[in-house]
Amino acid sequence: MGQRFAGRPRELRGLFDAFLKLLRESGPVRLHPAKTRIGFVARMTFANMTVMKDRLRVGLILSRRVESPRWVKVERYGPRCFGHYFNLTSSDDLDDELRGLAAEAYRVGMQEQLTRRRGRARSIKQNPAVGSAAQVGKALPCGSRRNRKR
Repeated sequence: MGQRFAGRPRELRGLFDAFLKLLRESGPVRLHPAKTRIGFVARMTFANMTVMKDRLRVGLILSRRVESPRWVKVERYGPRCFGHYFNLTSSDDLDDELRGLAAEAYRVGMQEQLTRRRGRARSIKQNPAVGSAAQVGKALPCGSRRNRKR
């Protein structure tokens, strides 16, 4: 993890640690470092971060579109799956609004929306009537499944 912050302002590592602490207020979080970013995982990835030259670019996965001036980009990945991206530049950005949105993203990462909607979350492997064998194991954003039987 240290190499991601090499040659960057020291404050960025402090912001990373503070953001991780904020996420862990909701529950256990595993880190999934990849080539260009760091994923934050509960049951599935619910947030990610890219270390930039002078800031941290953070993405939160939410089940709804949220209007806020902090977003630099919002992407729709599915009917109930939106990526909200913002720049984290100072500890002032770690405010109550972000704390609430991070907790909401954590619940998406725990796939609570599936549990509420279906009574319990079931994987595609447990329901062979949904999708083909080729689709087994292909996760879609926000825990949705293709060709869900209703």
